[in-house]
Amino acid sequence: MTHTLLSADAGCLNADGFKIDFADCIPTEPHMRIHEKGVYGVSLMCRLMELIYNEAKRAKPDALINTSCCHPLFARFTDQARLHDTYFALRDSVRIMQDRAALFQAVMPGVSIDTDAGSCGSRRDFMRYARECVRFGVPDLYILNPIEDCALTAEDWEEIRAIWDAYRQAPKSGGRDEPD
Repeated sequence: MTHTLLSADAGCLNADGFKIDFADCIPTEPHMRIHEKGVYGVSLMCRLMELIYNEAKRAKPDALINTSCCHPLFARFTDQARLHDTYFALRDSVRIMQDRAALFQAVMPGVSIDTDAGSCGSRRDFMRYARECVRFGVPDLYILNPIEDCALTAEDWEEIRAIWDAYRQAPKSGGRDEPD
């Protein structure tokens, strides 16, 4: 299945990679059986991420693997870390996401940051975050459809285009920080 999703071979989808959301949700149903004794919790999650990562890279060596786990054990299976969304009523997404980016960079040095713009509770906050997120990660448009209090104007979209153009043209530091 991974090959079909990622490969450029005929009949395959040639996707860029995987964005693995809420990676801490391991099935725990009573009928689930683990075939290796003593592997559970974080160890089991690492095994799952390793399997996904290795299979993805086998199918497409430059596949981007984006995960949500802010833990050094997952750094070797993560090309890009998603900061995740927050409660919409919190009106200072810039500070919150800067703090999260600092945590990820401390525990997973060199991993690119997906700024995940899904946390803004107002148009004003969304645009403020769009302007600032490029300072600590790769810009992201998580929500494209208008939501309450966050409908973007034509001028906002032009500003977002200019922000992304400037980001693409800015010199990159190289290594894993550099987006594709």
